[in-house]
Amino acid sequence: METVERRSDTLSSVRNAARILNSFTADNPTQRVSDIALDLDLSKSAVSRLLATLALEGLVYKEPDTQEYRLGTNVLTMAGVLIHNMDIHKEAAPLLNQVVLQTGETTHLAILDGLDTIYIHKEEATHPTRIKTHLGRRNPSYCTSSGKVLMAFSDPEITERIIAKGLTSYTNQTITNAENLRTVLTNIKSNGY
Repeated sequence: METVERRSDTLSSVRNAARILNSFTADNPTQRVSDIALDLDLSKSAVSRLLATLALEGLVYKEPDTQEYRLGTNVLTMAGVLIHNMDIHKEAAPLLNQVVLQTGETTHLAILDGLDTIYIHKEEATHPTRIKTHLGRRNPSYCTSSGKVLMAFSDPEITERIIAKGLTSYTNQTITNAENLRTVLTNIKSNGY
């Protein structure tokens, strides 16, 4: 995620609440106060107060047995409002369904957000082999097929910014060499997919 420059016209409590919400991910869906405080370099008391406020608004939920927090259902409500009011979502949904019917394969709709790729819609195929993806999941663009397609057809400056950030290996298939990535993107653009 790109660093947001601190500005004098922002409220630090709102920014810290947003940082707490952003700390919940598909890989890290539940957290304790102490873990959040350590990860975000905040005091435990500040994190505890912010979480209590977020819980009152339904944005987080505290598990009574484990004392761990997870995102609350109001986050899902807000996500639904966002996704279903995005023009690209409305336009693409019937096309994705058509691709599933024609190919028998699961299809995804993804967008670039900064330097990352986020899945915003998925149409599942009917065959038993499923692709495990999470809507709203943020992935490094160079690590996914959707991200590479988006990079190939975007301003080349985006690719250079991604390369400058570093090409970390996540699997044995991850492209970590800048020239190899540029070649793959050129081929994608040439082939159209």
